[in-house]
Amino acid sequence: MPNSTATAPKTRKPRSLEDEIARQEARLKKLQDNLKEKKRREYERNAKAIAALLQVEHLDQEPVETWQQHLPAIKALLLENSSGAAPGDQKEKPASVGPGPTDAG
Repeated sequence: MPNSTATAPKTRKPRSLEDEIARQEARLKKLQDNLKEKKRREYERNAKAIAALLQVEHLDQEPVETWQQHLPAIKALLLENSSGAAPGDQKEKPASVGPGPTDAG
C-alpha cells in the first residue's frame, strides 16, 4: 500500500506579513552593508592611487606648508573638472596657478 504521507509534497507554511517584513529588512541591511563596504574599498583604492601618483611626481617631497598654501587653488581646479561638482563648490577660483614642481620636466 502506498503511504500517502510519504509521497505527498510538503506544503510550506505561509509566512506572515511580519515575518516577510523582517526578512526583507534583514536583506536591506545586508545590501546596505555591502554598499558601505564597497564604497570604503573604493575610497581606500583611490587614496592609495593618489598617494602613489604624488610620490611618482615627487610631490610628496614638498613641505606641508606649500600644500596648505596651494590647496584651495588645487581643490578649485579639481572640482571644476569634476562631473559631480556642485555649483556652490566653485566659489573661489584662482586667477592663475603658478608653475609647480612638475612644470620643470
